[in-house]
Amino acid sequence: MSKVTLGLIGAGNIGQGVLAVLEENAGIIRAKTSVELRLKTIVDKCIAERKGAISGDYVLSDDVNAIFDDDEIDVVIELIGGVEPARTHILAALNNGKHVVTANKAVVSAHYTELMAAAKENGVNLRFEASAAGCVPIIKSLEESLVADDVTSLYGILNGTTNFILTRMSQGSDYDAALRDAQALGFAEPDPTFDVSGMDAAQKIVILALMAFNIRADISNVYVEGIERISTGDIEYADDLGYAIKLLAIAKRHGGKVELRVHPVLIHKNHLLADVRNELNAVFVKGRFVDEQMYYGKGAGQLPTAAAVLGDVVDVVLQKEHERDLQDVEFVSIDDIESHYYVRFTVLEHVGVLATITRILAENEISILSVVQKEMKTDTVPVVMLTHVVQESALRKAIKEIDAEGFVKDASVVIRIEGELE
Repeated sequence: MSKVTLGLIGAGNIGQGVLAVLEENAGIIRAKTSVELRLKTIVDKCIAERKGAISGDYVLSDDVNAIFDDDEIDVVIELIGGVEPARTHILAALNNGKHVVTANKAVVSAHYTELMAAAKENGVNLRFEASAAGCVPIIKSLEESLVADDVTSLYGILNGTTNFILTRMSQGSDYDAALRDAQALGFAEPDPTFDVSGMDAAQKIVILALMAFNIRADISNVYVEGIERISTGDIEYADDLGYAIKLLAIAKRHGGKVELRVHPVLIHKNHLLADVRNELNAVFVKGRFVDEQMYYGKGAGQLPTAAAVLGDVVDVVLQKEHERDLQDVEFVSIDDIESHYYVRFTVLEHVGVLATITRILAENEISILSVVQKEMKTDTVPVVMLTHVVQESALRKAIKEIDAEGFVKDASVVIRIEGELE
């Protein structure tokens, strides 16, 4: 029986989830792994305010040195989020010879190489399964089950807030009402910008690309668009055409080049990801030998994330090391990708408008697959088009020319289509 003493930095929502899972399932963990976990010290800068929510015989402090200077503590769990002071705390723990488990996507995506180097130098481990897709075991799968394969692409729904909003919009809510529902249920922050802008998913796809492709990458290598401009009309048009709209995080490798992007996409309703609804996450992986696999589950939440954190604690206790020799690669510019596209123009209902749009597209060698125009009882009408495969830079050039025409009333909406048209 291995007896392991833990220190916890951060006693907020997820930290309290760790307490709850430990209190309820310590016996199950012990029976399955022969590892006995004991949480000794909890540190939080607002520990005086947290005391009422913490029951149990723990050392409570607002000084992280209560953990770093305690030789009895074997593993540090960091759950404060953000880059700093989390980076400083993790490095201090590693340099004091303590294993570290974190759910912090921001610090891992920004400082993976530095943190792993510190872990190696001090002969300890750093684990971060809960930093991407919550309790969905995608990092373990990439490091263990798929380690012998050659992963060629990975894409998925990595943000529960945006998926919840898009699900509610597909059920008839407008964007603002769907966001309010997400906030009321605790799926969105009072300021939801980080989620709805796509930045949360972008940090997570950096981590998964590191694991899948063994490359050096950071947030600057990711093209990012959010869901703020998606309307219920776009969702209805997509549905009529046989598609769902999802915010996908996408990583693809093309020989020595890699593309990393986060943006809304149209995905065919026959695809498994189209049925991932509400706050759930899913990751679709394609490998050279295993072909296609999907990992699905709760991507956030107090107890699911806490369970993933404690799974990592057991891993470091059992000395599962995952050292990597990361490679430098060239990243594909968003201008160079090729795709089918959904485009919505909002135009005045004038004679010759459609002819002008099709002429400009043709001049830029963009072929139209289908056109949908519904009669509206307003001065403006939406014109929706699906294109054949075209390079993004060519489409953007054409859209800029069309938007400059006097009959276009709002900036046109462009959504990439992921996967083959059916």
